[in-house]
Amino acid sequence: FSFLESGDIYQITHKHNQINMYRGNLIDGGHSNIYLRIKNKGITKLIRTQSPSLFIINDNHVSYRGSFLELDYQLDLIISDLGWRYKFSCLNKISDDIDLFYIQDIGLADINAILNSEAYTAQYLDYRFNNQELSITQNQGNYQNLKITSNHNIKGFSTDGLDFFGLNYKYNRIPQYLYLDLPNRIRQGESAYIALQTSPTKLVLDKTIDFMVSYNDQNILDKSLPKLDKVVKSPFIYQVLNGNKINKPKGYEILNPEYSDEGELLSFFTKDHCHIVLQQKELIQERSTGNIILTGNFVAETNISSSTNWMNGIFNSHFVLGNTNFNKFLSVNRNQIVTNSLSGQRIWLKKDDEYKLLNIPSYFEMSFNYSKWYYQFDDDLIEITSYMEYGHLKNHLTFKSHNKIKYDFIVTHQILMNSNEDQGDISYDDNFDLVFYPSKNSLMNQVLANMKFGIESDKYEFTKLHGFDLPGIIAMRYLRSDLELVIEGVYEDFCNCEYSSFEDSKIDFKKEYLNFTNHLKFEIDNDFNRYNHLLYWYT
Repeated sequence: FSFLESGDIYQITHKHNQINMYRGNLIDGGHSNIYLRIKNKGITKLIRTQSPSLFIINDNHVSYRGSFLELDYQLDLIISDLGWRYKFSCLNKISDDIDLFYIQDIGLADINAILNSEAYTAQYLDYRFNNQELSITQNQGNYQNLKITSNHNIKGFSTDGLDFFGLNYKYNRIPQYLYLDLPNRIRQGESAYIALQTSPTKLVLDKTIDFMVSYNDQNILDKSLPKLDKVVKSPFIYQVLNGNKINKPKGYEILNPEYSDEGELLSFFTKDHCHIVLQQKELIQERSTGNIILTGNFVAETNISSSTNWMNGIFNSHFVLGNTNFNKFLSVNRNQIVTNSLSGQRIWLKKDDEYKLLNIPSYFEMSFNYSKWYYQFDDDLIEITSYMEYGHLKNHLTFKSHNKIKYDFIVTHQILMNSNEDQGDISYDDNFDLVFYPSKNSLMNQVLANMKFGIESDKYEFTKLHGFDLPGIIAMRYLRSDLELVIEGVYEDFCNCEYSSFEDSKIDFKKEYLNFTNHLKFEIDNDFNRYNHLLYWYT
């Protein structure tokens, strides 16, 4: 077991295998947790981040102790040779029924296999629920099995994150099924979160509710605990900031629209073949809306730089130059629910005296070389653009307040300079612009030792706000109404050349795509016209 200083679980490993799926961080906490629900009164996490618990290190176990509403409680995590056990106890009497939800992210695979693709790993997990016990087996690679049960009656279970978090989690970060009951079904999805729900009870003082977990790979579990003297920092607690819902974006000619069963506009194309997705569509689909943008020599397939933009506030991710596995600059969005708030490039906007994570916009515009996020608020419209330059290996991120309101905001980047997170030290210079160099132990360094990435930006200051002071996290704070930030990847030296503007790049990319398609156009007055749009998206 490895713990963050907050008391959240970072990682559970045995030899080269990772038992959990996702590594925790100081913003989101660990992905494994136990929720306490007091009937008709409230719900809280018990394990550290965004919980009322105090984290206590003991000789052979850790404890989370706190108070929620009228209840004083203690949760002990005890690690043994064959697994671990959570013991929940009430420290005083209350008259209300309580129940617990235990959620655990499941990996059961080689660490590198998980980091390569969590979704792929999840699809090879087999689930069986029988006699109050949930059994999970990894069907690819070496045999690994996890069994989870309780000393208390299990009322409900689920085996995929969507059956615990629900689709609205993307919008409000509140697990939907905490306010319902778990669906009691096995779902073989791409988000390997299991959940167990106990039956409601009035717990007496000398009784506990336990969750027992046993791990088997025909070996034993490493039961070492971290050597921490005390916890000195409290977790960083944040909220997300979504754009207002709008029914119809202004300034577009709406072509080939898509409507909900209730007649609500969900998405459409424009005369320039852009695709516009409204917030209401993002909230009813399981997979998030994304767009891959590229620049470079498409014909020779050399010197290509690419980035993935996600509608739910990931402005750049999986930013690479050349090889998409080894030459990563920015980290990857790891799952469809987006439970990691630090992946890729993010923006934290200060509103009501706290930094809030920009999340789902009012609508999202995608084109060949750019993506745009429009956040409509009561007093302003914030427009954020990520675009690739034509002819240069550069990406521009722009931030614009339409009412010229000066904002206090932070742009965070999770830097890799390797294949995955936490695989080596990250070396960079910050004399003027930021220049990042390959990690010494990376294939990038072995094959392309002169490769480097740079960030050029308007005036900023580094921030060490707790939660952002993590290895690989670069947090840049601004006080402005607009911003331009440029990321460039090069094999040798940076290009000392003028920037190509957004409008010029947009025109040049459109010409390039027209040449690729030989100016092909269908002229049929029916739904077949939509292929004029799709033609560009599949070229």
